[in-house]
Formats: sequence, C-alpha cells, structure tokens
Amino acid sequence: MSAEKLKVLNDSGNLLFDESHPMCWLRICEAQGEKYAFLVAMDIGINGAYLNDPSEKRYWGKFTYENQENSIREILNTGGEWPQLKS
Repeated sequence: MSAEKLKVLNDSGNLLFDESHPMCWLRICEAQGEKYAFLVAMDIGINGAYLNDPSEKRYWGKFTYENQENSIREILNTGGEWPQLKS
C-alpha cells in the first residue's frame, strides 16, 4: 500500500503543490544548520480558474520533515521566489 500523496493549497487559494502532479516537485537542502525546500507549484488562479491550464511557480523557504504540509504552505504563502535555473 502506498502512502497518500501530499496536496497543499496556500491561504489565498491560488497556489497548489500536488505531489502527484508532474509539474510539481520539491527538493530539500541543508545550509548553515537549517533545512530549506525549493519547490515548484501550480498557479491555479483564484478559485481554481486556471486549474485546467496552470502555470508553474517556484518558491523556497525553511522546511521541517516533522511538519511537511505546514512548511510547504508557509513557503507558498511567504517564501522567496526563485527563477528558472539553467542546467
């Protein structure tokens, strides 16, 4: 039996992180004794107006494994934006 995939909506209701959606992903790194998450979420518009055609949004912020859902919600609410990085 697999674990349920994480879905997190920000407080404004326009950003959705859905672990099962191919557009969304999350990377955790540690620096200076803190954990940070860099994530890609979907901008679904207010009340899901763009749910069928979401745009990609990138945010980062502090992260804890103990409260992943709240960490992701806080990143979506108040995290820093980061540009698309070239490989």
